[in-house]
Amino acid sequence: MNWAQVIDASTTSTRAGTQSASEFLNFPADPTGLPARNLIEQSMSWLSVAALWASLASLLLGAIFLGLGVLGSSGNSKGLGKSLIIGGVIGALIVGLAPTVVNELYKAGQQA
Repeated sequence: MNWAQVIDASTTSTRAGTQSASEFLNFPADPTGLPARNLIEQSMSWLSVAALWASLASLLLGAIFLGLGVLGSSGNSKGLGKSLIIGGVIGALIVGLAPTVVNELYKAGQQA
């Protein structure tokens, strides 16, 4: 079934009131025929690695600022250090959990 048939079937069926358009639309998640699939997967992998490196940099910079703030009694440096550490931890959690969350939501949507 091509898109013209799907659109035509959905408009005629909703006019008749017998079937909804969602019954005609079926989108299986099979990326094997996707053009530039390898490029997309490699780009997503690079983005994940870059985000993890950024989270690590945030943790390290946060530790440095927190240490300098404690040694120098600077409240601004301590606050910045804490913010960077929390941001690095949250960023790493998001990057690590994102694929699992997306896959689980997709599975839940397929079962609904």
